[in-house]
Amino acid sequence: MAGISRTALRRRQEEAQARRDRTILLGTIGVLAAAAVIVLVGLYFTVYLPPRASVASIDGQAVTAGDAVDRASFFMVSEGGAFSREIDDLAELGVDRLVRDAVLFKEAPALVGEVSDSDADAKAREVLGNLEGEAYADALQAVLQRAGIERQQYREILKSRLLAERLTERFRGELPEAMDQRHVLRGGTPRLVKAQRGIERARGGEDFTGLGDQYGADRQLQVDLGWTPDDLLLPDAERALSGLGAGDVSAPAMSGLFFDVYKVVELQAARPLSDEQRDALADRRVDDWVTERESQLSVTRDLSKDESAWITAQVSDRVQKAFETQSKAAR
Repeated sequence: MAGISRTALRRRQEEAQARRDRTILLGTIGVLAAAAVIVLVGLYFTVYLPPRASVASIDGQAVTAGDAVDRASFFMVSEGGAFSREIDDLAELGVDRLVRDAVLFKEAPALVGEVSDSDADAKAREVLGNLEGEAYADALQAVLQRAGIERQQYREILKSRLLAERLTERFRGELPEAMDQRHVLRGGTPRLVKAQRGIERARGGEDFTGLGDQYGADRQLQVDLGWTPDDLLLPDAERALSGLGAGDVSAPAMSGLFFDVYKVVELQAARPLSDEQRDALADRRVDDWVTERESQLSVTRDLSKDESAWITAQVSDRVQKAFETQSKAAR
């Protein structure tokens, strides 16, 4: 070092420090870049990719997880789904509603005619109370925001509803004036041993309604189903009641998480149908018609557990926010 001046030595030290600073800077940039890549990859897999994942196909048209979320959310928020006891899978619900819409669009016009955007817009005004001007615009926007859907999606849903309503009216007009009916009582319990004990006591002559209240896990369950045509019975109930006469009590019938037990109070041939029964029978026939016509479409369902969980979480979040907003508006 004796031959190096102080100035040269200082210059070398400054150059070495500059190299160290550049190395640190490049390392920091590399770490930040890697972190950015991780964040972007995370966003891709958690934000961008899930709603675009294909969960079904209808006549070659892909159905995305986002499509299923939108349709299930609207059904839950605006079509009474949130109050139904029969929904146990929100992801399947979304796909099923989209398949139902597709069947109606493809098959129903041949029976009841086409529906247009203007028909759907007229239906929207009817649904929203025939409001005008800003009042209608505000009400429409509220509907769209609650379900998280766009205006054209709402139109398509209303077109499907119109086709279903026309089919219902057609099938209602084809019903007979009277049908064979049973007056039926029903009890339900989640435990088979309780169902069997209730059956023994009912067959022994004890009051079925009282037993239904005693053994039933859900006191809101309707015990007296009234007069019912077989066409309105669910398949499990129809099988349980098959061959039973007045006063007979059925064997336990598995229905979801419950064991249902039925008692036939009375039978009547050619009993006139009430307006409520006619409406219910027409609705049931539309459902059966849609199920039959689904075979005319090429439908493939491909829901993974992760996709189902994502759809369920998204729909649940939208429904919760919709009811929170509605609750605040009502205050």
